[in-house]
Amino acid sequence: MCRCTLRTMSEDDLVSRAQWGNLENQNWAILVRLSTEEDDDEPAGEPSESGAQRRGPMTGRDIKSTKEQERDGRDYIARHGGTCVHIYYEPDTSAWHKKRVRLPDGRVVYRVVRPVFEGALEDLKSGRRPDGQSLDGLIVYDIDRLTRDKRHLEDAIDVVERHRRPIIDINGSLDLLTENGRATARVVVAMSNKQSADTARRLRRKHRALEREGIPTGGARPFGWLDDKRTLHLTESKLLREAALGILGSAPVRAYPVRYSRKPFLAEPP
Repeated sequence: MCRCTLRTMSEDDLVSRAQWGNLENQNWAILVRLSTEEDDDEPAGEPSESGAQRRGPMTGRDIKSTKEQERDGRDYIARHGGTCVHIYYEPDTSAWHKKRVRLPDGRVVYRVVRPVFEGALEDLKSGRRPDGQSLDGLIVYDIDRLTRDKRHLEDAIDVVERHRRPIIDINGSLDLLTENGRATARVVVAMSNKQSADTARRLRRKHRALEREGIPTGGARPFGWLDDKRTLHLTESKLLREAALGILGSAPVRAYPVRYSRKPFLAEPP
């Protein structure tokens, strides 16, 4: 049976049309996500712990700009005859790290919390974007932009299988449109989840080693240190020493934050 005949037979099936790259007269949305997946600071090309050579940037995890993801998504949709009607901007989130969540029935569970992603899936199920207009499919840069969580992957698969709304990617690493593709996606997500866990474990070990040496870690600049978190801030470190000696001498702890917040020299450069 020729390709043209197959397209004619499935012209009303959005999933089948997406398999052929036929997005004509369809309304598509793009999900763009920046990741907070922690980097292990090992430059590409250097050996990993296992001795294997690390590859350079290969996936959407290395795409840091939402503009790049949006641009490529718009280009893909336009090339295949569709119309981009909405962008789901997901703020810096982890696609694998679980948080403690209390369910309506009172049970406490651990879930990957991504309200924008979950809202996009709900919109796809209903076939309506947030403004109430029609929505036919969702596109991401690659599988890494979609999820690293098995539960969220199954939710996405459910949208494709049961609601017949396609979810595709630009990079060719994601195929939720076929049984074989969905099986592969499950394996890829499981491996990506393990990779994220391994990276977090290495970082925790590195941070513990730095903290044992008295070197601060984390995101924000701690009081008493410069932005490099290695060099003492001359003014602030002096205040810390003064406060420590005062507290050891039985001075009230609360007195120092109040006292120092009123001193104009806190804003001075080191």
